[in-house]
Amino acid sequence: MQTLWISLPANLLGALVTFAYFRFVDPGGFTNSPRPGPGEIVYFVGFFAVLVGAGYWLGTRWARPLMSGPPPSGPEGDAIRRRALQVPFVIAALHALGWSLAGLIWGVLWPLLLGVWVPAQALRTVFGTAVISGSAATAFIFFAIERRWRRLLPSFFPEGGVTEVRGVPRLSVRARLLVVFLLVSVLPVAVLGILARNRAREALTAGPP
Repeated sequence: MQTLWISLPANLLGALVTFAYFRFVDPGGFTNSPRPGPGEIVYFVGFFAVLVGAGYWLGTRWARPLMSGPPPSGPEGDAIRRRALQVPFVIAALHALGWSLAGLIWGVLWPLLLGVWVPAQALRTVFGTAVISGSAATAFIFFAIERRWRRLLPSFFPEGGVTEVRGVPRLSVRARLLVVFLLVSVLPVAVLGILARNRAREALTAGPP
């Protein structure tokens, strides 16, 4: 399913930005761990490939009924038409799950392997990866997939009737504006505030020069 590959650049960019943030900009979540080395790079690339591959496999398996062509008219094709409308939501849910697993893999598993696991630092990394980065990436992927998938929907609804299908979540205009507002205003300010707080705490801990 080609729409699944649209999210690959967004996920890769988000993963690289998150990695750089926690390892170079605000490395407080890894205070007790060494500087990034070849092992950490291999760990990062390996688990990124595993998460992307697992997400693609799950998404392709779920979307398999949509690949057999236009559904039959009438009640016989209602299940396929309903699934067609669920595509952006399912793909977004898979990415939210992937980012949550990435938070655990990076914030819990990696420090445990190094023997430097600290609960507060793990919670900080998991929250930053799964909630901050994950929410932004998932929202972007949802809107990108929805925009592209909208061009393909007419083949599943040659006679119209999109709004008559039940069992499909609807995202209102107000909800979309709220999501965009959070992404472009609240989320960046929150990240800058957390970074400033962490820097101030580190300066107080270090004491006068």
